[in-house]
Amino acid sequence: MLESYSEEYVLGGMSPDIRVGDKARLMRLMKNLKLNFRDVDWKEVKKAFLALPTQIKTLTADATSTHIDKTGHPNEYGSQDWEKAKNNNSEKATSSALDARILWNIGDFKQPYESFSDFINSSSDTIAASGDKELIGTFKELKKIEKVKDVQKRDILDYLMIFMSVPIGDMIENDACWLKQLLRHLIDWIKRLFSRMSVCVRDVTDVISDPDAYYLMLRGKMHEFQKKYPNAKALEYVLFLPDLFRLLVRLQNDERVPDAYKSKISNAIFYLLSPFDFIPDIIPGLGQLDDVVWIGKTIADLINLKYVNPEIIKEHWAGSYETLEQIMQISEKLIDCCDLFNKMYLWMNKTNAATA
Repeated sequence: MLESYSEEYVLGGMSPDIRVGDKARLMRLMKNLKLNFRDVDWKEVKKAFLALPTQIKTLTADATSTHIDKTGHPNEYGSQDWEKAKNNNSEKATSSALDARILWNIGDFKQPYESFSDFINSSSDTIAASGDKELIGTFKELKKIEKVKDVQKRDILDYLMIFMSVPIGDMIENDACWLKQLLRHLIDWIKRLFSRMSVCVRDVTDVISDPDAYYLMLRGKMHEFQKKYPNAKALEYVLFLPDLFRLLVRLQNDERVPDAYKSKISNAIFYLLSPFDFIPDIIPGLGQLDDVVWIGKTIADLINLKYVNPEIIKEHWAGSYETLEQIMQISEKLIDCCDLFNKMYLWMNKTNAATA
């Protein structure tokens, strides 16, 4: 239960002077961000995503073991006993074994709809025949969205159809309640995505002003996710997401981290909190994978480019440093070997250059 946690959460133990001074600086950085998803070629991203399963399998083909020792994983301790996690010296799995376990099962995606319009046209009769008033009302909202004329917005809508991997008729037959939740999620997500960037920045600055609430919410989501989808894709990897968020915010608030390099951290925080991801959060496991890859690569860059002393990162990381090293290694491999994550990284670099 979250109420039983005794951890001081995100910024516990940091100097109040640091927290106040750097918070204002972070707000300024956020307001100057140049993130623009309209700069993304979504047709190319779509091709890259469809190639992802094959590229993942190629990446993990040489792995001989699928065992992961999760001892030391922060989520293993209901009391958030970080000291126990930090002091655990059990042998860690090799990165190749970790790759195989968390990435092999991404699987092949079957795409029933070529475009958002195809989804609307193919599903209308089936939805109407269901007789479910709530489902029909929700679908009418989607039909209104389908009328958008903006070319970039239409490309994004078409990209979203990759993730509708089951025909609507099968969804209604198997779990109509889940389908209604999915479509409602989709509508809310599209509306936020198409809102002004200033709204997104405001939402992010609200979270940074009070990171504990978001951190606890994220931990709760991961806890429920682990119970509901024990065999989900990339489970062992994405369970670290709340702790990676905690690490980013603490680094952003540490005066020993040079201001010149905090834009990279700000961008990673913004991507985590923004309404759009290269893989939507509504996809269990995979939906959090791009967030973890982005953060893992950001931390790796801070270390490899000697922007931040590794000892500072160790100080702020809640679990074993060996585990964080594995996360960084896998993030770098995914970016090097998979077109989707490579495109994400190139876009991230462009954003960093514009923000600097």
